[in-house]
Amino acid sequence: MVLFHMEKDSEHRITIIYCHPCGYLPRAIEMANYLLSTYGYRLNKRLSVSLQPSDGGVYEVWLGDRLLFSRYEAGRFPTTDEIRGLVDRELGLEGVRAEPKFAHGS
Repeated sequence: MVLFHMEKDSEHRITIIYCHPCGYLPRAIEMANYLLSTYGYRLNKRLSVSLQPSDGGVYEVWLGDRLLFSRYEAGRFPTTDEIRGLVDRELGLEGVRAEPKFAHGS
């Protein structure tokens, strides 16, 4: 069963740019973990998520060269569900829902 169509060799790069001096690293890690848990298996190794430290209060989420979310523009931080909706829309995955799979420790 095919749930969505993508180019065979396409790769999707999500970059989270965060203010390191502001202490936004834990937020960025949480978002990266969520995105990898949500899309990693579904996109079968065609997704990368990277963290890029910055300063000046920045917190942005990019998909390739498209800005999905900016804390400056929105005046707040994004929720994981909000970013998921934006990524779904950009990748044509709207309506295709799979819950994130987190590893459970013993």
